[in-house]
Amino acid sequence: MVTETRPIRILYIEDDPGSARLFQKRLRKQGYAVDVALSGADGLAMFAQQHYDAIAVDWYMPQLDGLAIIRKLARQSVSTPVIMVTGMGDELIAVEAMKAGARDYIVKDAAGGYLDLFPSVLEQVLEKQKLEEEQKQAAETLQAYAKELQARNEDLDAFSSMVAHDLLNPLTTVIGFAQVLAEEIETLPQAQQKEYLLFIVKYGNKMMEIIDSLLLMARVRMLDVELEPVAMEAIIDEVRQRLQPMLDTHRADLVVPETWPQVLGHASLIEEVWINYITNALKYGGNPPRVELGGDVLSEQGMVRFWVRDNGPGIAPEHQKALFRPFKQLNDEDDSGHGLGLAIVDRIVAKLGGTVSVENGETGGSVFSFTLPCA
Repeated sequence: MVTETRPIRILYIEDDPGSARLFQKRLRKQGYAVDVALSGADGLAMFAQQHYDAIAVDWYMPQLDGLAIIRKLARQSVSTPVIMVTGMGDELIAVEAMKAGARDYIVKDAAGGYLDLFPSVLEQVLEKQKLEEEQKQAAETLQAYAKELQARNEDLDAFSSMVAHDLLNPLTTVIGFAQVLAEEIETLPQAQQKEYLLFIVKYGNKMMEIIDSLLLMARVRMLDVELEPVAMEAIIDEVRQRLQPMLDTHRADLVVPETWPQVLGHASLIEEVWINYITNALKYGGNPPRVELGGDVLSEQGMVRFWVRDNGPGIAPEHQKALFRPFKQLNDEDDSGHGLGLAIVDRIVAKLGGTVSVENGETGGSVFSFTLPCA
């Protein structure tokens, strides 16, 4: 049978040259492309080197019979359908072949009628396989959609929780001070007016940070990221410039290696990961903070592990796993953050094909890390 672009290719494994040649000739006349292998070993070698739409295999062959071939292919999870060709009285073998992974079987009769029947059996097998593949694809698409829907629902829950708690509190503060100013501005001392205005600015900025973080989380999920080689030295230089005021305020020591392993990623997203990790190291590290950066090649995994080590008190192991969940802060008593930073890191790194982790350092402090594919 000829498809729109090419004929269906069949590999027939049969040790009898006459039977093999007859099969090949009859099927070629009907538009099929047929290759013949005269032993089981030759058939497996040919199949490994070329693409076939279907395999027909005779049962009785020396050394490697049809049943053994079917079992070998099944162990390799081969999707190409196999049809067992048996002799008269070998129906029990055919049933065994079906259990082993054959898609169908046909009985070889002396008059050669099986050659006329084979095309219809093959068409049914291929049609069934096509249907199964379509069903599998549909199931995978549905599963991916369900996963995406679940993720979107989690984002919606996160947004609702953030609005209900972290946004509501500073908004209440802003409105409260604004009302006081509106009602009492004529009697309030100028110093107190300024104090109230500074509160409004402070909590307004906090709301802006929360909104920016929520938008970043949503944007990362929707991004179609194409990985490319990145210059980590340039990224770290940009990070240092962004964080220089904070480094100066904390009198921090930022230790950076002279060279970096080459990786694939997305420069602006990787920059956000470093910003979050280093910011946390400055806030929760030692006094003054000492923040060390580095990268190690994990050659067996084809990844590079980047890390940020601080000189703080470390984090209890039972608390480490929850740190990358939304709304979890390194220090629950600190109200300067909103618990989205590490969740954003987790989402970014996953988008780039890596993973995140945290552990306590051998000599104290915490080590936050993330992995990226080697370039």
